[in-house]
Amino acid sequence: VDFAPARVGDGRAARRAIDALAPGGGTNIEAALRAAQANAPRRRAMNDVLLVVLVSDGQATLGQTNPQALGGVARELFDERGVLTTSVGLGTDFDEATMLAIAREGSGSYHFVRRPGDIGDILTDELEERAQAVAQALRVRVELAEGVVATRVYGSRVLDEQEESRVRRTEIASDRRLAAELGIARDRQQGEDRGLRIHVPTFRRGDQHVVLMELTVPPGTRTSQIAHVTLDYKDLLSRENRTATADVEAARTRDREAAIASTSRPVKRTVLAFQAGDALRGASSALERGDVAEARRALAERQRVLVAAAELWHDPALARDADLLGRYDRVLGAAWNGWDGGSRRTMMMAMSFYGDRRMR
Repeated sequence: VDFAPARVGDGRAARRAIDALAPGGGTNIEAALRAAQANAPRRRAMNDVLLVVLVSDGQATLGQTNPQALGGVARELFDERGVLTTSVGLGTDFDEATMLAIAREGSGSYHFVRRPGDIGDILTDELEERAQAVAQALRVRVELAEGVVATRVYGSRVLDEQEESRVRRTEIASDRRLAAELGIARDRQQGEDRGLRIHVPTFRRGDQHVVLMELTVPPGTRTSQIAHVTLDYKDLLSRENRTATADVEAARTRDREAAIASTSRPVKRTVLAFQAGDALRGASSALERGDVAEARRALAERQRVLVAAAELWHDPALARDADLLGRYDRVLGAAWNGWDGGSRRTMMMAMSFYGDRRMR
């Protein structure tokens, strides 16, 4: 460790340690994570966020280099100490798969920045704006009514057996750790296999998590029961287990105007934002395949929908999303063919990153 953990001062000692560093020709991300394990932050208040921020501009070339194995080190840090690991990838030469795996397995955030100067805003958000946690071990359970089928869950996917096992181990570890540290009674010893389950390891001050599903509902004329939703979580302020429930139903009508009037604008905005994110990620994937025409088609189609919605509702947020997609489309049309590989990679990573952020 070049600079041991210390209280924040004027920064001179930290700058001296940084100035003394010399490039060694390799990147050992495993060593960095192990150093963080050995010097893990300690909680001073019960709702403090314990956080490690990993910043890298290169590929892992020394020590462990497998993305999932490195993610496993970050998961260990959360399971054993409750420490989140946020990763920041700089430039275009870092290993995106590795940095994503570390952030996801470490229950933190992933950031992509092109210029070092952009890190300041990220650190302000991570270390100041969202420095307190209000809940941990959140589990959302959606039990669909008979005949109702989820055709898509935006921003999520079905876990394979190994991934599900890791999530379950983290849930049990958090249950045990919070009982020992804060005295919150254990309640996760038994597995819960009812319904669709979504796990959120930590809910920080200022966080917002949206779960958006597309459903197929059986035909009929009466009001339909859609789902029973349960949220279980560990309240770090009251030091108690909490549960909230809601029953979801939908009325039916043959009146088209009534159906349109019943549309919830906040929900529709969320749907459009998720679809904009989906279009960005889809366009990025198309570019990776070399299909520029498909990327532009996806962006243009979604931009037209956003423009219409923004004008109808006078919504500046939707207008900004429409403008973003339009700018990407114009850049692809005007500059893509003349760019080198690094510039193209930056574009694809940016599209994927901003698309993912809109689907949370």
